[in-house]
Amino acid sequence: MGQASSLGVEELRVIPVRPGICYGLLGPVFLMFYRTAPELSDLKARVPYLDELRDRPGKGAFLSVIDGEHAKAFPDHPSRLETKRQAQEYGPTVAAGSVVLEGGGVRESLIRSFVRGLLVFRRSPMPYRFFANVPEAVDHVLEGLERDGPGDHGALVAAVEILRARAATPE
Repeated sequence: MGQASSLGVEELRVIPVRPGICYGLLGPVFLMFYRTAPELSDLKARVPYLDELRDRPGKGAFLSVIDGEHAKAFPDHPSRLETKRQAQEYGPTVAAGSVVLEGGGVRESLIRSFVRGLLVFRRSPMPYRFFANVPEAVDHVLEGLERDGPGDHGALVAAVEILRARAATPE
């Protein structure tokens, strides 16, 4: 595998969007944490960071985590269109993408299966896979980036936990 320098969680740039949504950049990885469905403005807020990731040397990756316990709604139609637009624009510069729908319940499992099925029929320029947990999703991102630096896995898992804490909303 490739790159020599390890990711360090101290390099994480946290980008709070609003209660329930937080983004972050750690090296070549753009991270997204959702406790609620993103609105169009939330998705547009990530464009400058996707631009930054695209303009880096080499390919980047993304890791999106959806808190299955709290995120009960799907994005609305304008948000889905913006997500598709961003996938088309930034997809060629992404080596790997992971989407985590946390939760081991029947609902979360059915949603993951449904979305996987949709992907069979619809090609995306962005190579991504769905996971039930963060550690497996991180493995996929690091494999796509051809990284195996000491601490890379732990740094990305820790970064997700930082975003989770920052996205916390009052119950």
